[in-house]
Amino acid sequence: MKILIALLLVTLSGCGGGGSSPAVEPPQAPALTLGQSAGVFELYWTVAPHVNSYTVYWSVVVTANTTCTQAIAGWPQAVVHNVLPPYTITGFTSGQKYCFAVMAVNAGGETMSNVITAISL
Repeated sequence: MKILIALLLVTLSGCGGGGSSPAVEPPQAPALTLGQSAGVFELYWTVAPHVNSYTVYWSVVVTANTTCTQAIAGWPQAVVHNVLPPYTITGFTSGQKYCFAVMAVNAGGETMSNVITAISL
């Protein structure tokens, strides 16, 4: 009887009780492309597997010394959560330089797309 109980305890302890689950990898970076018309930008990217949501970031570039990556990371003018492509943004000032990026989000983290710079028509 003691051997049977010991065998049962050893078997149950190996059934995943107390073990950690495998880590979730951050999502694949979206490949962002952009279309535009007068005062309008349309953002496109391919939906990837294992992504819970996408967040769109855009910012105006106010100085020649500010890069788009700095503008998006430091002072995004707009952040829109839980969107799907294509995503249309309106109301841009003609001749102004803007930066855009999309963040893919899942339980493993966030991965930013390429950053696109465009001058509004």
